[in-house]
Amino acid sequence: MDFSKIPHPVNFKFPPQGTFPFTTELKDFGNGIWRLRIRHDSEETLPGESNLPPDEAVLTPYFPSENTIGNVRFEAGRLRVFSPQGTCLLESAKEGFFGTAQNSWVMRFTPEQKNEFYGLGAKTGSLEKTGMRTQMWNVDAWGSHGVFACRDGNPDPFYANIPFLLLKRGHEALGILVHNPRAVFFSLNPDMRLHPSQEKVEGSSFYWGSTQGPAEIFLITGQDVASVLRRYGRLVGTTPRPPLWSLGYHQCRWGYSGTKDLERLDFEMTKAGIPCDGLWLDIDSMDCYKVFTTNPKTFKNPETTMAKLLKKGRHVVTILDPGVRDEKGYSVRQSGVAQNAFCKNSNGDLYRGFVWPGATLFPDFSTDKGKNWWKDQVCAFSKKGFSGFWLDMNDPSTGSVTQEEMLFNHGKASHETYHNQYATGMAKATRKGLLESRPDTRPFLLSRSGSTGIGQYAALWLGDNFSHWRHLKASIPMALGLSMSGVPFVGADVGGFGDDVTEELLVRWVEAACLFPFFRIHSAKDAKEQEPWQFSKKALARIRECIQFRYRMLPYLYETFMEHERTGAPVMRPLFYLGKAAATIAPSHFEDEFLIGDNLLVAPILEPKTQSREVQLPKGDWFCLADEKWYAGGKAFDWKLKPSGFPVFVRNGSLVPQFKKNCATSTADLDLSRAQLPLYIKPGFKKTVVQEYRYDEGEGFAYKTKGDTVITLVAKPA
Repeated sequence: MDFSKIPHPVNFKFPPQGTFPFTTELKDFGNGIWRLRIRHDSEETLPGESNLPPDEAVLTPYFPSENTIGNVRFEAGRLRVFSPQGTCLLESAKEGFFGTAQNSWVMRFTPEQKNEFYGLGAKTGSLEKTGMRTQMWNVDAWGSHGVFACRDGNPDPFYANIPFLLLKRGHEALGILVHNPRAVFFSLNPDMRLHPSQEKVEGSSFYWGSTQGPAEIFLITGQDVASVLRRYGRLVGTTPRPPLWSLGYHQCRWGYSGTKDLERLDFEMTKAGIPCDGLWLDIDSMDCYKVFTTNPKTFKNPETTMAKLLKKGRHVVTILDPGVRDEKGYSVRQSGVAQNAFCKNSNGDLYRGFVWPGATLFPDFSTDKGKNWWKDQVCAFSKKGFSGFWLDMNDPSTGSVTQEEMLFNHGKASHETYHNQYATGMAKATRKGLLESRPDTRPFLLSRSGSTGIGQYAALWLGDNFSHWRHLKASIPMALGLSMSGVPFVGADVGGFGDDVTEELLVRWVEAACLFPFFRIHSAKDAKEQEPWQFSKKALARIRECIQFRYRMLPYLYETFMEHERTGAPVMRPLFYLGKAAATIAPSHFEDEFLIGDNLLVAPILEPKTQSREVQLPKGDWFCLADEKWYAGGKAFDWKLKPSGFPVFVRNGSLVPQFKKNCATSTADLDLSRAQLPLYIKPGFKKTVVQEYRYDEGEGFAYKTKGDTVITLVAKPA
């Protein structure tokens, strides 16, 4: 597939003006959510797809109405979408709205220079996407684009693509979800010329469409960015409340293979005074890369090892690749064949790729047989004592073999029909297996790829990055893009996966990411060892301070996940989430600062050999936790790095529940009911402050029946 090009409306047929020969349906679900469906003839005649795979995105647009929401009008083939304030934020192009070309369709719109575009899942480049032409097609980035392009460029598409576009104009916003799991494409006002000396290409440059599948879009209106993202979050399904331990610090490396590595990590963490909850195993922990096995040489008694570690608060997470080694006598392979659980090719034979195990079979997650078979394998394997699973290579990666012959629904459906959903289907089946194995324990999964709704089943990380400063900088807009696309539990490989990290880069990366929703240091087998104690005493002290700070802030971070589950609000938020308070902030600071919830702002140092940075805060007053000073928002200032602490700011009038400093070796030492509840109020603040702290036991599902414990704090002006 050529990822550098997408279809253009000039090659589509549009009906004459005044006519619209398509069956349409515009449905108002209330609460600011509309669905527009347009049925075109080619939908009826897609070759070889009479039995399509299921749509893994479970959309739930039925929930209680909020306040005034906006309006959508579709008359005689003309679409207009209005904000609650009456602004027309989206209007179909005057030269024609809906066009077709064989199985493909396109919707085009009138460009507006003031439009800003965000979202679309895990995209490289800047946070704001104007000028982008892109496809929604999950890829193994290093395999599809090459290592050099991934290290030095902005390859697109990437691992996780979600066709959700946040259109922002001033303080108003509109959410657009193209509800089609296939190869959707977007054009966001790019310059179509080969060279600036050319005349500009005529025709709309703001459009989206798909090469196959339904022409269906959900339009989400609201008063501002925050209300739109909350509604979208609930539409695609919120992330179930994670276990508290999953919000701790995690340590991983390609090369960790079993008992000795796990025990060494536990010893070194304890010795260094670093709290840690997650110890991760990569592909070397398997027997000849065979999924659902452990290495008999390095991991002889996994149940015993993990039971001992769990008593110390260390949870072991291991990798699960979807590929199954095609080896006769291998029990997992044999049972999968017997239960007809694998993908077929066009000859009706088993499809084979070529990845880590060599010749490899792939579960067909588009079928109940495939999902149930995988669920049963997970259920049995989890009983060894693993606390969670890391779902890798699920783009799906097929190695040196083309994917087109990998068919779904028992060989009846083409590869494109389920490709983007493959990782979501895998996560869904894995989560079900964990729940069946341990029904009273909250599952934890981390996935490399995903599609619309993946957040209901798994956290996502940003894939294989590099130990380079530009990759540190890129992690913030990429994580924010995923967060706005319905994936709140997101993080990067801290320090970089590929290449050798420098001491300075690792320290700055830990400072930047220690409040990311997911926090894991990870590195490649042939890269420099990246554990915190591999560097100088000064670096170790700084890294330890940052990790301890995360544990101190866990009550606040956990409560923000509870807010997401309840309201759909993202955990990690762009500064413009605060609306008019962020009106004067320079766009460059949207790229390198971020919010956790509404009340914590992180402005990390992202440049080498520097001890300061320009910070710009939203309007109002903000308290810096590092130097314990108040700063006025709305204007830029220079912030110098302190011997202790780093630039994290608390919003005036807010409650940030937290633990004491140096409070734990893992979350097993923590009790959310014993959190400190400081209110940060600048002297002279003249408003009454009312804040709530919510908490539960940090594990299990009792909260669903008995609810959360809520403490209300009130502070009146003196």
